[in-house]
Amino acid sequence: MDPIKELAEVAMDHGISMHVDAALGGFILPFARKLGYDIPQFDFAVEGVTSINLDTHKYGYAPKGSSVILYRDPELFSYQVYTVGDWTGGIYFTPTTLGSKPGFTIAATWAAMLYLGEEGYMKITKEILETGKYIVNETRKISELKILGDPLWIIAISSDSINPYVIMDYMAQRNWHLIGLINPPGFHIALTYRHTLPGVKESFINDLRESIKDAIEKGQPTTGMAPIYGATAFLPKDQLDLILKYVIDWLYNPWE
Repeated sequence: MDPIKELAEVAMDHGISMHVDAALGGFILPFARKLGYDIPQFDFAVEGVTSINLDTHKYGYAPKGSSVILYRDPELFSYQVYTVGDWTGGIYFTPTTLGSKPGFTIAATWAAMLYLGEEGYMKITKEILETGKYIVNETRKISELKILGDPLWIIAISSDSINPYVIMDYMAQRNWHLIGLINPPGFHIALTYRHTLPGVKESFINDLRESIKDAIEKGQPTTGMAPIYGATAFLPKDQLDLILKYVIDWLYNPWE
């Protein structure tokens, strides 16, 4: 976690608002604290935090595209609202960037939250964090790997002796979808409720060991993301941004 309390103090010193992006942790951290985990304050309990967003479509288990933004002061919400009172098509107003949104997403989000309730979220959080503890502890027993930071359920892994992107590619061949990291090179897994199913966490560690073995004995596989991540780690940011813009332009170009 970022040092929310310290950042909020800086914001107050400068008389500016402080927004907290709790998209990923908003539906985990409060329940983790109730379970006894030492979770720093990150919400409106911190003086100076003026707004928070959290994604219900992640650990709220609602449909993709649903999210929540909260304000300490109702006045702040008023600046989000867009209104047109003299439009030729009639009166128009919207509280969001999107002019229209499907009602299904809102209804399904509400249904998911009512179905799970606090008890359900507590149960899921407990099992996810216990799975995270197992994976962290077992990964630390693997001499070729190192855990970055002190994670709970979003676990970043690197290596000083083996190209971590090569390990990630061999894990992909074993059907593990991991996300590459740079600065430092590595990869991470964001544990979800499905990872808590019987045998999954053990399979992850076993496949990790086998992928390391493949990386040592076979070297870089013929396909995978290792070359791409390896190159981007050394490219200047402006050049990388330009390349990515060209990629987007190519993907959306209807004439090619």
